[in-house]
Amino acid sequence: MSPSSASNLQSDAASPSATYIKAIDHAVEPEAKESESESSPSPSSSESEGEDEPDITNFVRQGKVFDRVKAIELDEECLNRWGEAVYDLLHGPNTHAQLSPERYRKEIVDRRLSAAYRMTYRTYCTFPNIPRLERNVLLIRRPGTLVWLFVLKDNSSKEAIHAPLDPEDVEAVKKFLGVKEQKVKWRAVKRGQLVVGRWD
Repeated sequence: MSPSSASNLQSDAASPSATYIKAIDHAVEPEAKESESESSPSPSSSESEGEDEPDITNFVRQGKVFDRVKAIELDEECLNRWGEAVYDLLHGPNTHAQLSPERYRKEIVDRRLSAAYRMTYRTYCTFPNIPRLERNVLLIRRPGTLVWLFVLKDNSSKEAIHAPLDPEDVEAVKKFLGVKEQKVKWRAVKRGQLVVGRWD
């Protein structure tokens, strides 16, 4: 991702709540991969076309400053799959066939923020015991790369640190999202690493 693209993402995410609402209004979850279809929840199969989706409320209170998060890392394959679903919803199924592979790739990458917020929204709808955070998507710099995180807890407040989180729910969420196998753990986040996400 170029510096200019990262800058655009930062400005788009200036208001987490506004971005969150905008993203979930314009995205759908992708169909589960065949290898995951039996073990992964499939909320889309129970939703009627055109049915209003539930509002997400009862967010855990977060403070303004944090430097540690417990998060799921969203890999490129996962983000691309959800980004393709967002594109299909906005433009119609199979319309990407009219685009060159390079143009379609750009369209999917440009929708990664919406895809990430859509993941969090569908997770909260499907797993009501997962703590609901408004500041739940971060894009951070690491040497030579950028990493997307779905934040489950952070250390910005007592409520956010101690929010109940069942390991079995976390495993189910990983399968639902279709991320690569990983250990979900606390990790340090420095202010200078943030591209998307903010300290208020």
